[in-house]
Amino acid sequence: MAISDSLAKSIVQNLKEEFGSSAFHDVIISVNNSEFKGHKFILSANSKYFKNIFTSERDRTSSAPIVLKNITPETFRLVLDCIYGGKDVLTAANLAEIWHAAVYLEIDFLYQACELYQTSRLTKENCVEMTNQATTFKSKKLKEAAWNMIVKEFKDISRREDFVLLESEDLLQIINSEDLATDSEDYVVNAILKWVQHSPETSDRKVYDDSELDYKIREKEWQKENCNSSLKKRKNDLVDMLKASRLCLASGRCLKSLLDIKVVAENKKCLSVMREALQYHLQPYKCGYHCPPQAIHRASSKLQNVFIAFNPGFYLSCRTLDGAWYQLGVPTHAPASATSYRQNIYSVGYQNQQRNMYDNSCTTTLYKYCTAKGQWKSLPGFANIHTYAIITLDCYLYAVSNTVYRLNLENSEDWETVGNLLISVNQVTLTTCGSCIVIFGFDVNNRQNKVQIFDTLTLTFAVYTEPDQMTTSFSKPFHTFNGSYILLPSGEVLELTTSDKDKVHFENKGKLIDRPLGICAAVTVKDHLLIAVSNIDPQMTRKWETQLLDGVKTVEIIERQCTFLLNAAVPKSLLLTKVT
Repeated sequence: MAISDSLAKSIVQNLKEEFGSSAFHDVIISVNNSEFKGHKFILSANSKYFKNIFTSERDRTSSAPIVLKNITPETFRLVLDCIYGGKDVLTAANLAEIWHAAVYLEIDFLYQACELYQTSRLTKENCVEMTNQATTFKSKKLKEAAWNMIVKEFKDISRREDFVLLESEDLLQIINSEDLATDSEDYVVNAILKWVQHSPETSDRKVYDDSELDYKIREKEWQKENCNSSLKKRKNDLVDMLKASRLCLASGRCLKSLLDIKVVAENKKCLSVMREALQYHLQPYKCGYHCPPQAIHRASSKLQNVFIAFNPGFYLSCRTLDGAWYQLGVPTHAPASATSYRQNIYSVGYQNQQRNMYDNSCTTTLYKYCTAKGQWKSLPGFANIHTYAIITLDCYLYAVSNTVYRLNLENSEDWETVGNLLISVNQVTLTTCGSCIVIFGFDVNNRQNKVQIFDTLTLTFAVYTEPDQMTTSFSKPFHTFNGSYILLPSGEVLELTTSDKDKVHFENKGKLIDRPLGICAAVTVKDHLLIAVSNIDPQMTRKWETQLLDGVKTVEIIERQCTFLLNAAVPKSLLLTKVT
């Protein structure tokens, strides 16, 4: 049965009058030499602290007043007004003291009232203070609301003077948020540096402790004890902050200025994080093969990280990181080989989409797809060449048939011839290792597998002379941040490393997949390896963890017939047509 408002008000009024008269009190509470008369039944019904005292052995053997040492008389009077009279006692001025009392006395309804009051007052101007207060009073509700405010208004809030007062755990959580709204990752990096270089003063932050000491005295002691070590801790936290950021998406100018800052330059772990971001900028040809965690766009970005693939139906599609497929359009060619550089994907294809690799009447053409605009453009190709494969290394686009050509993608429109293969091959597969291009193919004379290595620095060729251990056209290359690998149809993985003898050494790392598969393509993002295959046994595990390879922790198999898979970031406006 519901209680009417008038009845509830009458009950509260009667309790208030009884508290005022204290005629039937049965307990005395002493607060800084001020005594308050109360009633065990009412106090225990509202405070777990008092309930524990009244049900303890102490209460049965002692009639002495209950002494509270860490609450002021003024605050306790307001608490009693709230308990006995239902009075709304909260103001911005007394909120901290009353919230502290609510925590200490374990008064749940008053704690929740304080939480709601502060949440309703949340603004851009006070959200840093509110975040720290939420930490002090362990308020999940206020902490979440304050975090959401900072994440939404990060650009403005990070420019405020009090931004540097955030606790490291809170700032790390905010920076790591997928929902962090920022036009540029430069703002995030600058905010991190601003925070880490701040040396907190003793007056920076208020802390309320529920020990036996008066909270104001405890506040000063805590600040004095921790201030000297705070700056050192912030410097140590810098590594985690940079890892949580999208450092690869910061501008080159921002990264350069970051290296000039002493606190970064003197930290070896910071330099290791910086190395990956700098490599992402300085080696744009690797971006399609591997996408590091710091290159994943936030939810607020206009760009979406995807894997781009050519499908047998001769349309370009992409897969988002959560597994959704979208169609990006239909090219004018049937792709045979592809690679990427910065925002562009380069593809060699047959103008006659009824491709036949053994039909010399089919001629290939070079195309460029701009991922930022979703547009195709044809580029100059080579006369009288029917089949060639392409790959990027450093700033060059290499085209390999029996002759190797290259095009400087930064400052030239003219192809140059750089050498001829030592053995004529077809059905060519390419990968890179260091400064070398590794060329797999079938000898045109005897159809045997051949591996040739082209050193792009010396422009020299070598033939790999170790015993044959791989199938060329059905083996698929993939890369991690520091590694080059070949995935064989048998499920084994070969790691490619540079050596003096044959320029490249192959090491069998073991079985990554427990059964032979028709592998179409493989690509890595963060520490995740995605493998597209032509067909999958329905009983086969699709995703698992591995420790076989450095830089790869999880492997995922998808059933997708495609010519290649490349990492890219495309405008979300292009992701309109879903496909299966």
